Amino acid sequence: MDKAAKTLTVQKIYDDNMNWGKTEVCSGDATLPTGTMQVGDIVTNCNGNLALRHIPTNILFGAYDFG
Repeated sequence: MDKAAKTLTVQKIYDDNMNWGKTEVCSGDATLPTGTMQVGDIVTNCNGNLALRHIPTNILFGAYDFG
C-alpha cells in the first residue's frame, strides 16, 4: 500500500487462476488491472476505505484506508 501514490501492489498470490475480472471494489474507489492476477500488478487511483472482493468465493482480499 502506497498512500502517497494511492496504489496497491500485489505481493503474493495463493491461486494461479485468480483473474481481475472476478474481482470487485466493494467500497471506496480504485482502478483494477485486467487479465490474470500476477505479482507486481498495481491497483491505481485508490481512494476512501477501499475493500476488494473475489466475487465467486465472496472473500475479501483486504481493506485499506486511503482516507
